[in-house]
Amino acid sequence: MTLSELMADKEPNKEYKGFALADHMVLAIDTTKEQNAKVSEYTVAQLGLKNTSGSLNPETKTNAYIRAGKSTTKTGNQRTIEFEIDRYLGDDFQDFALSTSMMYATGQDAVVNYVYFNYLTGIGEKGQGTLIIDSDAGGNAEENLTASGSIQKSGDAPVEFDWSTASTE
Repeated sequence: MTLSELMADKEPNKEYKGFALADHMVLAIDTTKEQNAKVSEYTVAQLGLKNTSGSLNPETKTNAYIRAGKSTTKTGNQRTIEFEIDRYLGDDFQDFALSTSMMYATGQDAVVNYVYFNYLTGIGEKGQGTLIIDSDAGGNAEENLTASGSIQKSGDAPVEFDWSTASTE
């Protein structure tokens, strides 16, 4: 499913107020080899997706100053978006992420363009991240086959994403 297909019947409202559910978060990636797809054509992680978890790992430096004591400065942030799926053969996101070429990709070959946003507001982030698969075939007898992985920021910091302007790309 492409991002434009997912968002076809949704009307994000930047002024939305109220509780948000995990189901409202959207993770979509560029699955083209060239990494040059329009954002609206990014492939959505949805079918079999059990959870996503966005986390930030801030980096800090603490120094002690004369007569002022300790002071901490934030020096960076590492974004990680983890996902866990029940394997569905034929799903574009899963087939791409769990392909041999991506599971064993290194360096720039493992970097994908992504967006991660809340579809209630249409606001989130757009960036590049290294696609890392850490489990490709888990599960017990008579249970669904599971897989998991993450996208970890690579290169420049993500930028604010707004579906209302990106949808015209």
